[in-house]
Amino acid sequence: VLRGPAVAHTVYPDPGLRSFGDADLLVDERHYDATLALLCDRGARRRYPEPRPGFDRRFGKGVCLETPNGLEIDVHRTLVAGPFGLSVATHALFGKGTTFSVGGYELHGLDPETRFLDACFHAALGRSNRRLLALRDVAQMGLCAPLDVARVRRICREWRCGIVVRRAIGLAWDAFMFDATPEVVRWACTYVATSFERQALDAYVGEDRSYARQA
Repeated sequence: VLRGPAVAHTVYPDPGLRSFGDADLLVDERHYDATLALLCDRGARRRYPEPRPGFDRRFGKGVCLETPNGLEIDVHRTLVAGPFGLSVATHALFGKGTTFSVGGYELHGLDPETRFLDACFHAALGRSNRRLLALRDVAQMGLCAPLDVARVRRICREWRCGIVVRRAIGLAWDAFMFDATPEVVRWACTYVATSFERQALDAYVGEDRSYARQA
């Protein structure tokens, strides 16, 4: 389980402090097509058709489904669309993780470091206006969650996404005007982005940003 429910039940002292409106699920790409087929057989419908067979499993971020009772389920193959999403080692996301309970069911979520990086993707990429809820997640994890900063740095090198963390932390600290500078903030503020990272980020937040350019 990604984002809303998972963050509410693992990061915040009271789950009621973190609102959410849909369910985000991460599925191993080996089982991606079968998962979508199962949900659609149970009555869910795709909001958008697949461009061509196999596209979602190979290149897409995920598929948005709607159930007959109005629940929205985002079935993710990776954490974000575009070049940063293709750089994520998705197979590694299913190893070390966390568990939490909702309504008597035990659910599985990301480990603290990859959960933090997912929050940074959500906060830093996409819309030009600031997403205060997503920025609050970044702040909550940066200030209160125990993060292995050395592991965050290592994953950023592997996924080539340090610039995303730098942008997310910068936006969050500007929005909420924090004085505290934990280790992950000090590292992010001095991070030097690679040429790939700068070009990739521009596809999400530059003046000519578009989904087509990310693809």
